[in-house]
Order: sequence, then C-alpha cells, then structure tokens
Amino acid sequence: MSNSDTEPLKIVLLLDALRVERWVRELLEELRACDFVELRRVILNERPVAMRSTNPLLRSYESIDRGLVAGPDDPLALVDVSDLLQDVERESAQVLEAEALESIRACGADVVLRFGFQGPAGALSKLTTFGVWTHRPADLRSYDGATPGFWEISDDNDVTGECLIREATGGDRILMRSLGATDKTSLQRNRGASARRAARLVPRCLRIAYLQGAQGLTAVEAEHSDSGKPRKRGRPGLFSTVLFLGRLATRLLNNRLSNRLRRNQWKIGWRRFQENTLAPIQVDSFRFLEPPPGHFHADPFGIRVDGRSFVFFEDLDFTRGRAGISCIDIDAQGQPGEIHPVLERDYHLSYPFVFQHAGEIYMMPETEENRTLELYRAIEFPTRWELATTLLENVQAADATLHVEEGRTWLFVSLGSGVDTLANELHLYFADSPLGPFTPHPRNPVVSDVTRARPAGTLFRRNGLLIRPGQDCAHLYGWGISLNRVDVLSETDYRETPLEHIDPSWYPEGNGTHTLSRFGSLELIDVRTRVRR
Repeated sequence: MSNSDTEPLKIVLLLDALRVERWVRELLEELRACDFVELRRVILNERPVAMRSTNPLLRSYESIDRGLVAGPDDPLALVDVSDLLQDVERESAQVLEAEALESIRACGADVVLRFGFQGPAGALSKLTTFGVWTHRPADLRSYDGATPGFWEISDDNDVTGECLIREATGGDRILMRSLGATDKTSLQRNRGASARRAARLVPRCLRIAYLQGAQGLTAVEAEHSDSGKPRKRGRPGLFSTVLFLGRLATRLLNNRLSNRLRRNQWKIGWRRFQENTLAPIQVDSFRFLEPPPGHFHADPFGIRVDGRSFVFFEDLDFTRGRAGISCIDIDAQGQPGEIHPVLERDYHLSYPFVFQHAGEIYMMPETEENRTLELYRAIEFPTRWELATTLLENVQAADATLHVEEGRTWLFVSLGSGVDTLANELHLYFADSPLGPFTPHPRNPVVSDVTRARPAGTLFRRNGLLIRPGQDCAHLYGWGISLNRVDVLSETDYRETPLEHIDPSWYPEGNGTHTLSRFGSLELIDVRTRVRR
C-alpha cells in the first residue's frame, strides 16, 4: 500500500512532555520541513514514569562528564518543542486506552511515533497503516539498550548502534539500524552521537513508506533484520561502574601519552595482480614508496597514459598541516620515478580519483574542507590541472569514487555534517556521464555502518562479482578495509553484502590500511604506522 503523491503520511506523536531531548526536536524540525508527512496529533502523557539511575556513582560520573563535554548544541539537552506543535491537535492521556486509541483511529494515522508512554504497543499497532515506531538505543545484535552507550564503552566494543523499531503484538521488528564508532572516552558524547543517528532514521523510513508503501518497508526490514539475540545487560551496579571508570581513565591516559610521543605515518605500495583474483595482502608482495622527512603519502590511485603507469596520492606536509596531490610514474619493472607535486589549493586535498573520459584525463580529489566535490581536467598531464566543474556544493563529501556500469555512471561518496563523522554513511548518485549532473539515489544513505560505509578505493570485478571496498573506521579512523559484494545496483535500490576484511596486521606494526585500488596491471594500497615525533 502506498499513499499518492498528493497525500502526505499522517503522523501521531506520543510524548511524555513538551520538553524533550534536543535530537527529538531536530527530528521534529525535519519532519515539519518534509512535504510528504503531516503531524496530525500529539498525545501527551499525564503521568510519565521517570527513568533515573539508582547508581549514585554512575549519576555522579554522568554529571561531571556532561559538564566537561556537553556544548551549546548538546543533542541530549532538554529543550521545548511547543512552538513546533502550535498548529497540531493536542490531547492528554494517562494511559493509551479506549479514548486515546479511538482518537488515533479517527484521524487515520499512517504512523505513530512513540517518544513516550512506556509499555507494549498492544492494540495501538493495529490502528495505523504502517504501525508504531520507536527508537532503541543499541545495536540489537549485541545489546538490549538497558543503559545506552555504557556497556559498549565498558566492553571496549568498537560499534555503538541505534535501531528504529516497528512495534507489533507478534513481536517487534527492526525497521532500520545505524552503526557508528563508539566514543570510548565519554559516555555523554557516545550517547549524543547515537541519538543524532536515531533522529535521521525516522525521516528515511517515512520517505520509503511514502514512496514505496508497505512493500518498501518490508524490504528494508529484511535488509536490517536481526538474526541473533542481544546480551541482556541490566543497569550497571557499583562494581560494574568502578570497572567502567577504571577502563575509561586508563584509555584516556594511554591516548594522551601516545599522541604526545607518536604520530601517524602513511605510505603507499604497489604490486602486480592477475584479473579476477585478490591475492593475500602480504608485506613482501608490495613495493613501497618511502615518504621524505616531514611527509606522509596515502590514498593511491593510478592511470595508464601512453603506455606509462602514473600513481597519484595524497601528499601531506606536516609543517603545513595540509595535503596536496603528488604523482609518480612506475616503470615496467615496478620502479618508481621522482615525486612531482601536481595540485595544491589553500584547502586540504586527498583521495585523487583519476580517470579518462572522451579523450580527456580527469581527477576528482576530496575537497571536503572547501565543502565541495570538485572535478579537475588535465591541461598538461600529469602536472597541470584546471577546475572543470563542481559536482557537489555546500556538502562535506569524502572519498568520492566513480564506477561505470552498463553506460551508467555511479558516484559513491561519504557525506557528513558538523555533528557527524564522515565514516558512517555512504551516499549514492547516478548520471549519464562522469561529468554529471548527478541525481541522488532515493534510498540515500544506502549504507549506514561505520565498519564499511566510507569508500576505500576503486570498485572491481572478482570471479564475476562486483566488489566495493569500504573503510572500517569502527576501531580507529582508517583501521581496515571491508570488501563488499554489490548485490543490487539500480536507480531505485542498492544492496551489498560484506565478504572479507583486510586489517592492518599484514604490515609490521601497522595500525591502519584504508585504500585499495586497481588500474592496468597494478594494485595499490596504503598502510599507516605510528612513528616517534
């Protein structure tokens, strides 16, 4: 079932009070700006149940942590939403019984968004087109969400999840989940980042319900379905809190000492490869370019021009604190030539995706610091380039990667915001030409998982399968590479399945590897180590 284009989804909102956490207000602001939803009614709980920890040590830590890290836009701060709901019908109820249920039925609600009224949905779930939706602050494959963010930090779990649940009498179903990296140094920050991910899940699922109806939601549920049972972890007692605080303090101290004594050093390597294979990533199978003092090299991409192999890469100068793009050519014996700087701007450049189109050579570097995605054309290859066009504007876009499939150009890119890391979400665009204009995919973001979302190099074929490398940034930024099989790639749908993982242990003392690309007969990779300052 799907609503027509002129009939917005009718939403009923359940709240415990008109003062809500800021992330809920941000969600309501986005819903008010959507032309496909209409807030029809708000039901306020006359007798909300206060959920407060009885653990005095944990309460004290939470208060101190909030005071230290919570900023003016803290997503967990309580704010008023009465101004957003002035024109929305409002009523109060003590429990969701006959009168309140009849009110919901009478307004023909498509979805009930529940941010109040504890307890099972019961008969409420049968009164709407698409059910009762609520969020669960946990990745339900690991935790039950009893104490949001706590056990993920305590257990040193790299991932903190957030789920949007569709409640039903026959059992709750996960509509959609989002997985982000655990902030292991602050419970307040970890909870806040998770809450903001929760706010983004609701409009995404509402858009799918509006455009594709029940069939679309069923497909999303199948994609995010949960196959395991979470560990039942109750509210932490004093002993668990003491262990938590000890681990937190140790982690903070180790991070501070490590950052004062060492810094990241990236370098790039290359090797020959055979079509349709991926040989084990081993240090002795690659040749490496050692960066000069005060530099690191990362994000290698290559291109064949006039029978010669050229590799472009991010070249960061520690003294400037900013990177440009440099290039080397590699001869038939695999020996590198001289390093040539080829593109500098007054903002950071990285991830120089290079390609040929219609007899011209183009480069699409990451220009996220400039809030653009820029495309450059070679006017004197490989050292002189001019800006050809700006593909995306007013966005934070990282690691954009092009792939041409059956005459269609697909643009994979990680998009973020000021409150979001660029590692969590993969967006997809399509066009008739690599030069654009690009149309955003209706399922964006097509991946919301910090272990594989951010692009990590060129897509390639292996045994007939299309493989998309994605960065695993859960443990650390750029920690590893996930190889994902692209199962569906169309203008209406995208699905992929993780197949393999490359962690940095292949390199002695490696603590990061985040780009794997191919061109001609060469395979390129980068690796990160920690070196003394």
